Amino acid sequence: MRLTEWYSRFLEVWKPRGLLGWALYCFIGYTILWSMTEFEEETLTYSKVILGFLLCLSMCLLLLDVLRIVTHEGHLPFPIQVKFLLLFLILWGLFVISRGFSADIVKLKLLFGVSSFAWAWLVPAAMVIGANASVWKQLNRVFIAHTYIGVIAVCFAIINLSKLSIYESSHAGASLATLYATGFLLMTWHEQAKNVRFISIISVLLMGAGAALMASRHTLVIIAYNLISAGGMYIAYFQGRVRRINAVIKLAFASIFLIILITVLSNCTWSYFLDMRIAHFREKLQSQHSDRMLLWQDFVEETSVSDAVVGKGVFGTYEGWAYEWMEGDDRMNIECGYLQIVLKGGIVMLALFLALTVPAAILGIFYSNNFLGRVCGLVVLGRLVDMFPYGVPEADISYVFFWLAVGACWNKNLRRLPDFSFADYSCK
Repeated sequence: MRLTEWYSRFLEVWKPRGLLGWALYCFIGYTILWSMTEFEEETLTYSKVILGFLLCLSMCLLLLDVLRIVTHEGHLPFPIQVKFLLLFLILWGLFVISRGFSADIVKLKLLFGVSSFAWAWLVPAAMVIGANASVWKQLNRVFIAHTYIGVIAVCFAIINLSKLSIYESSHAGASLATLYATGFLLMTWHEQAKNVRFISIISVLLMGAGAALMASRHTLVIIAYNLISAGGMYIAYFQGRVRRINAVIKLAFASIFLIILITVLSNCTWSYFLDMRIAHFREKLQSQHSDRMLLWQDFVEETSVSDAVVGKGVFGTYEGWAYEWMEGDDRMNIECGYLQIVLKGGIVMLALFLALTVPAAILGIFYSNNFLGRVCGLVVLGRLVDMFPYGVPEADISYVFFWLAVGACWNKNLRRLPDFSFADYSCK
């Protein structure tokens, strides 16, 4: 009987529900396959075909769920100005896509088969789904399941690193994106079951190890932000001065333990492979500021006023000279989320983006009666911070999660709900 109950709870967590559930599982499959696929060769492979199919399927399911909500429920729980801002942002995204639309088969493959092109500018529609409070209990199940999947995927990626070059290992770092929900699980620590707390700790440790070995610098920013936010939420959970002081002491001991663990590991006799990876990561960290500043400078100098206002479209490029190997090559991406928006959609799109996201973060953090609203506000703020070192808008699961959180923050009724526990929705 116990086994039957466990199996029922297992299905309760892992079984996809509705269009959103299936879309998110397709996204996680896309992310894992992306981290395993080699893109240097120009030939079309089965992996690339499957990647394109999974991306299109994910976004179609997501947009169908949005359409279902809009047509069946009619009323959206947003202020009228937010509805107009979201509508204008989606319409401007369609304008950006239309500027790059072509009958050329190669461009069509890029347009709908790669996450940073057409689909990226339609992801904001997901905030319509995130405004529904009941969706978040379903999402918590999905986050738990995806974290288990992500832990396995990152473990395999780390084990396989010794066979990969530096370039290939950086590409394999995409597997770290499968742990996108770690911050949410840590911030809702008191609302989660014990097994979920355990897997979230394993997840954050793996993210740190993977970030160092795969030279993923912006992942360190995410980890630091998630730990600080989770610590703040942990302290805020307790009522009364004595209980909060005890919480601070617990966090202090946990921090000391983590520092000692890192120190011991760093003083171990690393193999040549680990030494090479850590040295490469340190080199990238030291050069990050100057390299990124040079790229941003190239973009600003090469962009005209009209292009800065309306953008260059989905296939917009700029000349990059920051690295020796570039030699003025046309680059479609710039390693800064805000400048990426300006490159493709101009200051107009950036203004619409900020008008929706910055107030959402403020409302979620400071004007919520429950932990869910505050956590969603912190998720939104975290992405806004991450967009400085990287955080490029893409049709991936972390960007969908961001817009779901934006929708939750804008729903006044959701922010006024009393706290509820996620523990009943975990696989114990």
